[in-house]
Amino acid sequence: MEPSLKTLPKLKGITRIVFTGDVFRIVGDEREPHQLPNVFWLHNLLSYQLTQITGLIPEICFGTRDDKSGRALITEAHKILGLRPVKAWQNSFWHKEVPSDLIDLFRPDYDQALVLGFELSPIIESILNRMGCPWIDVAVSPIRFLDDLLLSVRLSDHFKSEPLLPFTVSQEDIACAADYVRRWFKAKNSETILKHDDVVFFGQTEGDRTLITCDGSFFSAEDTVAALADLAAKRRLWIKPHPCAPQNPVVQLAIERLGGQLIKENAYWILSADADIEVATVSSSIGHEAPWFGKRTKMFCDSLLHRMEAGLAIRDSYCFSDFWRVLLEQIMPISFFHRTQRLDIRHPALRETRLKPNVLREQLGFWGMPPDVWAENASTCVRSEIEYARELQHARAEIAALRASNCWRVTAPLRWLSSHLRSKSPFSP
Repeated sequence: MEPSLKTLPKLKGITRIVFTGDVFRIVGDEREPHQLPNVFWLHNLLSYQLTQITGLIPEICFGTRDDKSGRALITEAHKILGLRPVKAWQNSFWHKEVPSDLIDLFRPDYDQALVLGFELSPIIESILNRMGCPWIDVAVSPIRFLDDLLLSVRLSDHFKSEPLLPFTVSQEDIACAADYVRRWFKAKNSETILKHDDVVFFGQTEGDRTLITCDGSFFSAEDTVAALADLAAKRRLWIKPHPCAPQNPVVQLAIERLGGQLIKENAYWILSADADIEVATVSSSIGHEAPWFGKRTKMFCDSLLHRMEAGLAIRDSYCFSDFWRVLLEQIMPISFFHRTQRLDIRHPALRETRLKPNVLREQLGFWGMPPDVWAENASTCVRSEIEYARELQHARAEIAALRASNCWRVTAPLRWLSSHLRSKSPFSP
């Protein structure tokens, strides 16, 4: 069981802000790169705002910046856990019981720090919890069809998430975006080859972290094909390979054993088709997107995506002082200048990009979304409606924060007296 706030060590004074990631992600056969480039990206995205709010200069601790030394540290961690290096990442991924020696190994990186992580694994979270470090885990949300990528933000038990709800993307925003994408593809007048009750299986890259099961192994190609055979039965089966893994063994086995046919159309074109199809996947984000397009969905291994969806989905809230104020004032002092104002506190060179679509996509990838779906001069009405709803959410958050403040409660009698005197005035309407 994960530690609750009552069982976490007492929060120490925060003297550092540290960016990190899944430092255990060192795959022996190099199928997947480690996460250091993504940690650098997250640092570049958020460090300026954090400095403005807290006055602290964020640092990066990923074992070390030196890759060889970093690997040596993780090798020592594997020894402490008694794991063989070749499968150590997946075997350690869901570890929640961490020995004291492992805590001591990572203490120099994270002690007295607020930790911001890119795709933290459960074992890293357990280490941070044991140390009493507050952490913020940032990942790309599995809902990826809005005018830009969403960020999924998960928080340690040091934080209350309720005050942040006004900054999240609403269900109405998501539904509105799905409707627009569906209409955009239909406007292309493309005939669909899909028919009622077809099954479309979406493949993935090998070694994806979402494929790691709770027993510390990857969901296998054999298990995938067996589950797909039970689902498809005698229905027509289509296979949509991942563009980065067209030769994934799952794809070949599904074609050879189940008679699946390749489908080359865009993933969102498939979701937008009028046919009543069923979408199948092991753990691709498409499985969480498909229901927004009215498609039945079956996922074979969705523990990690469910964990991500438990986070807060935000779009550009990370740009603004009010988001960081509401979040960070729960655990540490923040700059007085930013306590009551909603300001774009990113680096001045980036502030002009706030209203443009695809800002994060251009940094991280479009993942099947054609660039012109949300082109800057297209879908203006839809984006303006979403932007208006987002501004309204932020305004409501400011009002709620004001009414919850001590100042508002203390001055309540004065406001009542002022209102009472105005009502008695002969000049009042």
